[in-house]
Amino acid sequence: MRQFNLFKSERHDEYYYYFNITSNNNEVVLSSQTYTSAESALKGIESVKKNVLNDNNGILRCHENH
Repeated sequence: MRQFNLFKSERHDEYYYYFNITSNNNEVVLSSQTYTSAESALKGIESVKKNVLNDNNGILRCHENH
């Protein structure tokens, strides 16, 4: 099962957030940019779910917005 994993890191006394998507075999297939808040990172996850992932077969696919 595909999983989204949210991480928090610290750099120069500031916190940053990013997420990875792992495949069925636990291989990281996507790493996000860094975000300045967890809320923004969660919005990024929702965007990927909505615009990139193809739930029929679990592969990553770009959707063109019209």
